[in-house]
Amino acid sequence: IKAGATVAGTKEKKGPLGCCFDVVSQDDLFGGESWEEAESRIQSLAFEKLLEKTGMMPEDIRYIYAGDLLGQLIATSFGLNNNIISFRFMKTVG
Repeated sequence: IKAGATVAGTKEKKGPLGCCFDVVSQDDLFGGESWEEAESRIQSLAFEKLLEKTGMMPEDIRYIYAGDLLGQLIATSFGLNNNIISFRFMKTVG
């Protein structure tokens, strides 16, 4: 693991770990029209931040360990779909 990236909304920012997030949006829907769109955007923002922190390109990423609140990695797959060429490994937690 070279780096990690975290994205949060306003409620998470107000919590005890608020200072620890890499990206915090003032819009809890992250510019989307639904929670599902927001979850996908969160995954995309986390991936973009990860690339920024590591200086890597999307094609340099071999594995992604990700999760989302929708439980079946739907938001993760949509959020990362435009960023990496193929999913080689995904693991759900929960």
